[in-house]
Amino acid sequence: MSQSRTPFTLPFFTAAALRRRVTWLIRIRWLAIVVFGIGIALGCYFPAIHVQCKALVLILIGLVLVNAIYILLRDYVIRQHKDYLINLIVIQMVGDLLILTVLIHFTGGIESPLYFFYLFHIITAAVIFPGTRPYGFAGLAVILYTTLLGTEWLGVLPHFNFYEGVDITRYTEIVVFTWLIFLMTIFLSTYLAKNVTDRYRRVRTRLEFTNRRLQELNRAKTNFLRVSSHELKAPISTIQSTLAVIHDILHDQVDDRVLDMAARSMKKTEEMIALLNDLSDLTYGDLRRAGEFVETDLRELVQEVLQDEKITASAHHITLDAEMPKSPVKLVCDPDAIRKVLRNLVTNGVRYTPESGSVLIRLMDASDEILLEVRDTGIGIAASDLKKIFHEFYRTPQAKSVSSAGSGLGLAIVERLVDEHGGYVTVESIVDQGSTFQVHFPKEIVP
Repeated sequence: MSQSRTPFTLPFFTAAALRRRVTWLIRIRWLAIVVFGIGIALGCYFPAIHVQCKALVLILIGLVLVNAIYILLRDYVIRQHKDYLINLIVIQMVGDLLILTVLIHFTGGIESPLYFFYLFHIITAAVIFPGTRPYGFAGLAVILYTTLLGTEWLGVLPHFNFYEGVDITRYTEIVVFTWLIFLMTIFLSTYLAKNVTDRYRRVRTRLEFTNRRLQELNRAKTNFLRVSSHELKAPISTIQSTLAVIHDILHDQVDDRVLDMAARSMKKTEEMIALLNDLSDLTYGDLRRAGEFVETDLRELVQEVLQDEKITASAHHITLDAEMPKSPVKLVCDPDAIRKVLRNLVTNGVRYTPESGSVLIRLMDASDEILLEVRDTGIGIAASDLKKIFHEFYRTPQAKSVSSAGSGLGLAIVERLVDEHGGYVTVESIVDQGSTFQVHFPKEIVP
C-alpha cells in the first residue's frame, strides 16, 4: 500500500516565507562569491600567505555555477513543487558545507581561518529550522572537518601551508586540541543559537495567538455593529414616519407643547438613524468587495461634496471653497467611500467653524501620492486630544461645547475608509485658529 508523502512544514514559515529564505540564501552566496574573489586576489598578492590560486579560482567558478543552478531549481520548484522548497534549502546548506570544507583544505586545513564560517551555517540553520535539525547540520560540519583533519594528518590528502613555517599537521597534540576546541565551539554555538531562536518562536506563537484572538473579537464586534445597525434602522424609521404623520394630522388640534414634543422626538429619531448609519459605515472594511474599486476622478467627488455642503455653510455665513488641478486626478478607489471621507471632514469643518470663517478643500496630485486636504478656521483641537480624535465615540470638550450633534464616529470612519485604500490621515491644529486634515492616498491601490 502506497503512502502519500507529507511535506515538511515549519510552524511559522509559509510557502511565501520559504521562497524568501531560498532567495536570501542565494543572495548571501553571491555576496560570499564577491568576498571570496577579493580574498583570492589579496592572498595571491601577499607573498607571506601561501594560497593555491588555481584551485581557488576553479572553486570560485564552480560556486558561481552552483548558485546559478540553485536559481533555476528555485524557479522550477516554485512553479511546480512548492511543497519541496524546504528540501531546496537543505540541499543548499549541505552543498555550502561541502564547498566550505574544500575551501578550508586549499587554504591550509587546520591553519585555515575559514573554519569560522562553519558557525555562520550553524546559526543560519538554527534560524531557519526548528527542532533538532540544527544539530544535524552541526554534526555534518563536525564530520566534514574531522575527515579533513584526519586525512591530512594521515597523509591521505596533501596539506597546504597557509602561513610560512612548520607543518603543524605533524603535531598530533595540536591537531587533537584544535579538533576538540572546534567540536566544543560548534555544538555550544548550536545550542545557544537554537535556544535564542526557540525563545523567539515561543514569543511569536503567543503573539500570533493573541493577534488571532483580537481579530476574532474585532470581527465579532463588527458583526454586532453591522447587524444591530441594520435591524434597528427599520423600526426607528417607522417610528420617525409615524411621528411625522401624527404631527401633520394633529397640527391644528392639540396644544403647542404636544407638537413641540413630537418635533423633538422626530429630531431624536433622526439623530439615531444618523448614528446607525455611522455604525454601518464603521463596518465598511469588512463588507467591501474588490469590484467596488474603479478608476475615479477625485475632482468630481470634491465638486459633488462641495455643492452639497455649500447650503449648510452659507446658512452659517461660512465660506466653503476648493482648489483643484485642472487636469483629472485619477485614483483607483471606492467612490462611495471617498465621498464619505470628504463629507465627514467637510461637515466637521463647517460645524466647528464660527460665522465668517472659512473651509477650504485642496486636492493635490504629487509624484508618489494623491493628497486631499480640508483646512478650516474653526475652534481647533488641543494637542492632548489629537491622538484621541480618531477613537470611536470620542468628542473633544471644545466640540461638545459648540454642538451637541455628532456621534464621535466621523473621524473613526474616515480613518477606517482611508486605511482600506492603503492611505493614512494626518492632522495639524491650533486651538481657536483652526485645523488641517490631510488624507494621503498612494498612487497605486491594491484592492
